[in-house]
Amino acid sequence: MTMDLNFLLAGGAIAIAAVCLIAVYQEKKRCNEKQEAAETAAYHVRQACETRAEELKTELKSEFKSAIESLEAGLRGPERALAEGRMDRSTRSEALRLLRSGIAPETAAATLGMPKHDLVLLSKVSNMLMAR
Repeated sequence: MTMDLNFLLAGGAIAIAAVCLIAVYQEKKRCNEKQEAAETAAYHVRQACETRAEELKTELKSEFKSAIESLEAGLRGPERALAEGRMDRSTRSEALRLLRSGIAPETAAATLGMPKHDLVLLSKVSNMLMAR
């Protein structure tokens, strides 16, 4: 009888050990699944960040290109004005004569076919020099 009891106890211990091993295996499996889910989420977040970074880089390149083109165009403006001769002596003296007669710079610009901002600047410079 003691032998049967020993076999039963040994069999029970084996059964308990088997149940414990199954529980440990299942817990390990749940942990692995959670880890895989976390790694997948991290991967997707990383991909989204990289995509957004590329979008921002493209956007900034476009803005820089636009700003550079604008600055280059601004630098070409005075060169074009000199090359076209749009403000030679006779044009400037005619513009000053019109401005001194009391005509608004906008009107004088239209009369002479010149950009308004050129006549506004000429008017301001002329007024400053006359104020001295």
